Amino acid sequence: ASVRASVLACFRACVPVCLCACVLACLRACVLVCFRAWARLCVRRMSDAVILGSGGALPTVVDIAWAGTSQANGIYRATGRVYCDAPVYEHVDSADLKLTREPHTNPKTGVRKHGWLLGWRAKPLYGVQTEALVVPGAGWKIFAGEAPVPTVATYDDIAALFFSRADSAKASGEAAVERGDWAAAREAFAAGVEALKRSGERFGDAFRERAALLLARRACANFQISEH
Repeated sequence: ASVRASVLACFRACVPVCLCACVLACLRACVLVCFRAWARLCVRRMSDAVILGSGGALPTVVDIAWAGTSQANGIYRATGRVYCDAPVYEHVDSADLKLTREPHTNPKTGVRKHGWLLGWRAKPLYGVQTEALVVPGAGWKIFAGEAPVPTVATYDDIAALFFSRADSAKASGEAAVERGDWAAAREAFAAGVEALKRSGERFGDAFRERAALLLARRACANFQISEH
């Protein structure tokens, strides 16, 4: 009986110690797992910030210009589909023209890399190797397309693209005014007004300020032409 009592007393004394040790070990393991998950998330977010830029949002509009294959030029909009973690872009006038992020695995090393392809009916016209999720503005190479390679610009939305075109037209018009070429100035300011019409915007400071400047400058150009 005394032996049994001693064993029971020893067991009762050891159980709390063992339980505490188990709890501490579990807590330590949980903390370690959580820390590793948090660290991976931080690294992923830092990587995304580098790839996506400070805004953190992927562009919905891509403007392709000056490509030797003229049919490839124009506006591409995000379709809502995602491939290789990036939007699939489609030409606004032709569903046969697409801009997609594609994978490529090196047959020798097995290393998988990515790049952007501008293609017509799945035939690559131009491409660029990059891990970026945003369509790059430089580094493009010719595949089945004609020289030169395209210039590429990305925008958050369609309004931003046409605001940019309106600003470029205004700058061209002002340069023409400096040369005294009022006909060219009127044409440029009129192109800026048309760009604003295509932006889809009709309100807001960004639209109103641009519209007021372009309309005033176009009117001034018209007056100068009528005077001469």
